[in-house]
Amino acid sequence: MKSCRRCDGKCCRLVCVPIETPIFSPKDMDTLAWALAHANISVAIGKDIQHDWNLVIETPCRFLSNGKCIAYDERFQICKDLTTDNCIATKEKQKGYTDTIFDNIEDVKKYLREKI
Repeated sequence: MKSCRRCDGKCCRLVCVPIETPIFSPKDMDTLAWALAHANISVAIGKDIQHDWNLVIETPCRFLSNGKCIAYDERFQICKDLTTDNCIATKEKQKGYTDTIFDNIEDVKKYLREKI
């Protein structure tokens, strides 16, 4: 495992929340439009086989200070499970972590029209 020191704690600066793959329904479009109307919110589709959809919230962890975790010894299990092999920064360098990132509803609608 390589050191996390080569990035500024990117995994500590965002939260990815899995969401159901939307269908092209008024309810799904309204919900995504509402989420994307907020600052620092985007929707990402993973490059894995499932092409999982995630709501990405860009907000720093309260325990991040000067690029380091000030609660490292008591950090959350999800933080302990992260390694440089599944690191967001590493995956971005490996031809991107996601197929697609949306920051507006028009692009989501266009994507879904092309996929349906």
